[in-house]
Amino acid sequence: MKARLLWFSGGWFFGCALCAHTLSAVSPVPVDSLGTAVIVTHRHSEKVKAAAPFQKITAEDLLRQGITDTGDALRRLAGVNLRDYGGAGGLKTVSVRGMGSTHTTVCLDGVPVNDARQGQIDLNRYRLETLDGIALSVLDAERLLCPVRALSSSSVLNLTTAQPDTTGRPLHLGARLSQGSFGQWSPSAHVSARLSRRQWVQAGLFGTLAENDYPFIVENGAASSKQRRTNSRMRNFTADLSHVLFLNQNGKLETKVFFNHDRQQLPGQVKLYVYDNDERLTQQNLFLQSRWSKRFGKLEVFAAAKFDHSRSKYADVDAQYPGGVATEHYRRREWYGAAGVVYALLPWLRAAYSTDLSLASMQSNQQTDNHVSRTEWAQALSAEVKTGPFSLTLRGILKTYRNEADQRQAALNGSHTDPSLTLSWTVVERPWRLMLRAGAKRSFRLPTFTESYYHHSGSQSLLPERANQLNVGLTLDAHPTTWWTELRLTADGYANRVKNRIMSVPLNLYLWRTVNQGRADIRGTDFSLSSTWNPLKKHRLMLALNYSYIFSADKTDRSLDSYGKQAAYTPRHGGAASLAWENPVVNAVVHNSFASDRWSTSEHLTQTKLPAYCEWGFALYRSFRTGRVEWNVRADLLNAFNHHYEIIRRYPMPGRAYRLTLTLRW
Repeated sequence: MKARLLWFSGGWFFGCALCAHTLSAVSPVPVDSLGTAVIVTHRHSEKVKAAAPFQKITAEDLLRQGITDTGDALRRLAGVNLRDYGGAGGLKTVSVRGMGSTHTTVCLDGVPVNDARQGQIDLNRYRLETLDGIALSVLDAERLLCPVRALSSSSVLNLTTAQPDTTGRPLHLGARLSQGSFGQWSPSAHVSARLSRRQWVQAGLFGTLAENDYPFIVENGAASSKQRRTNSRMRNFTADLSHVLFLNQNGKLETKVFFNHDRQQLPGQVKLYVYDNDERLTQQNLFLQSRWSKRFGKLEVFAAAKFDHSRSKYADVDAQYPGGVATEHYRRREWYGAAGVVYALLPWLRAAYSTDLSLASMQSNQQTDNHVSRTEWAQALSAEVKTGPFSLTLRGILKTYRNEADQRQAALNGSHTDPSLTLSWTVVERPWRLMLRAGAKRSFRLPTFTESYYHHSGSQSLLPERANQLNVGLTLDAHPTTWWTELRLTADGYANRVKNRIMSVPLNLYLWRTVNQGRADIRGTDFSLSSTWNPLKKHRLMLALNYSYIFSADKTDRSLDSYGKQAAYTPRHGGAASLAWENPVVNAVVHNSFASDRWSTSEHLTQTKLPAYCEWGFALYRSFRTGRVEWNVRADLLNAFNHHYEIIRRYPMPGRAYRLTLTLRW
């Protein structure tokens, strides 16, 4: 099987390369073409101008920071706590500033991604090679006009796919092949073509195959042993098709079709003297989305629509179940629409209105969470004032929701109004730009379908979680000398409070119930630094680092053992750093990520403590051209010092591993 896979991957990649060379030979560059003029200047990026905490990783940063997958990219953002169940294809979700993954909205090309069933998005399905940038906004969105769903959450993670190159040739081809430890293969192909002067179409096919049979250590005192992960194979296939139409007068219409099929074996938790597990999970996701935007002088409008369909099938083969197998089938659908308008009333004042409407439904083979639906209507009114060095943004959000269930009592209906305020002051503009900012926001998140209806544990009487956020911070941007070309620093302190926390508590030895119980007070700081030096001609050093301090304390009841203690799976200290050296021979990167001690329970029992970890990695990469084909060769050494650790208790992370990647673009 492995030999056939090697021949197939090699033949596929060689065919793509041969095709690119053939097209290059028949399409020479005209000899009378004018050369490209390059003008270099210093421009302040979005992260420098933003009045709310804003971080962004560009496509160039993905290479220069040694980032290998979406989960690795999220570790490089300050304030982000990644939950990773280990291995290629393992579930990866994100919690920002200790708020939980359900308080973060994920957007793809400006359109929200939603999962009303579980409330958390598996970011592993979005491939790095398709992304042009990953941006995180906390407290407020970076744009005045955007969907209300992005405005109403505590934080927004924006994934932006690569846009077509409209200045060059009418046809672009790309191919990529990655091979790594533990039987991992990842081939992909991409094409971008110009249909007319204003129309472009892009298509991509992406696959991942992995055995994930990595070694790990079972801790059991003197009887500790070294084992290998079993029942961990995964197969993933993704296809996307997008169409971009550029309209007159700064208008654009983008349409995307996305399909993902994921089939994997679930290894489950590591248990003493139990080495076999026979769980399976198959998931499919298909969505169609379209977004239109246009500017008419002082007026800017947008509209977006989306249809999302997901299916999942879980099976656990075990003799304890009737018939020898337990199955759970789910089908989720959502219809979503959004529109908005922003108008410049005065040179220093802009006002915006946006509205969202969504209908989400779920069906399953379970008796309790079958044929349930939710309708949401949200509106937002925003105003932005900019005068001299000062900027002020005010927002008011009204959200109304209605739940329905065919075979049982439906969850509660209601409506909520939430305000937010952000302001900034540019203290110094030149030669160093220093900006101070502050903000406050109130938001809420609805119970998921699982929390409301799941067998035995679901509760239809759940209230939404309420969150209050306060933030103060600063941004410094400078270009000190000709050889020290960039210095960017951000620092933020925040205080959050979450009330009506949705938690699962035991009613007896065998039955759990989901309830609103408790309050969490969160205090923390986020710090990030990036710097670039040019010590010699054609040599460049680039440093990027971030650090986060989070203290998330349970303030529910003084009589509980968890009172005043750090929340489960939330490290008090964490961060990441990378140093890249670009030179004429081969570029090199060293990077690491770390987290302090954590606990898997809020009571901080001794046996539930997870030790601190620090993972190091190294990468080498080089780009070169042959004719009109650009090649990129990259080699990664991950977890170079073979550190054994867990992010989720009893789900060990892989040890030392390698990854080789070859990419071509024509």
